[in-house]
Amino acid sequence: MLLSKEQVNRFFFMWGQACRTQGWTAGKGFSAVQINVKRKEFLARFGFSSLTLVTKKDGFTKVKNELIILISNNTNIKAAQEAEDPLLNKARNFRWVIRNEILPCLGVYEDNPLGYMRKVMADKNRWWKLDRPESEITLEDLDAKPTTRFKDGELQEFPSTLEQLMMTLNARVHDKRREAGHSIRDMKALAGLATVRTAEPEPVPAGHREEVPDENVPF
Repeated sequence: MLLSKEQVNRFFFMWGQACRTQGWTAGKGFSAVQINVKRKEFLARFGFSSLTLVTKKDGFTKVKNELIILISNNTNIKAAQEAEDPLLNKARNFRWVIRNEILPCLGVYEDNPLGYMRKVMADKNRWWKLDRPESEITLEDLDAKPTTRFKDGELQEFPSTLEQLMMTLNARVHDKRREAGHSIRDMKALAGLATVRTAEPEPVPAGHREEVPDENVPF
């Protein structure tokens, strides 16, 4: 089993909700065997022959978003979009890390962390915004799609604009932390981040607040 116990419990709770919404219940004439077949067919749509093979991050996020669609009878548009494009979920998580973990830590060492971040974004990405070069770049202008460019005569793939920003800000925060003689715990306490998470939490479906890893490189 690749999933945590909490993820497995959440899956079966949501699966029960989906079955009730879709009418796959004993009250609607479905046997336990038929319901189990429906579950296997559902997982097979994502390339998993069993729940034990669902991966902890991207796989589980995809499964949960599809369950939300079933539970909502196809009315949760955001979940549907993320089911089609998992990079939307990845982008949300990157933005959450930047806003809720990196910027507070940057604020320990910079009076205007948001302005500092915007300058970094403009320096790294302004040439992608020639259609409106005078406008202020925002996190929403960046995405989680890998970038490509020619290097050494070959087209190569590089991290997305959001991931590049996260790594750059993260590196600078830790440079400033070391210059100040702070430990990671000191920095987080000064930033008002009460806890230091040591385990990577599970991904969350669209429409919920993301819980994200809190590691020093990258956050």
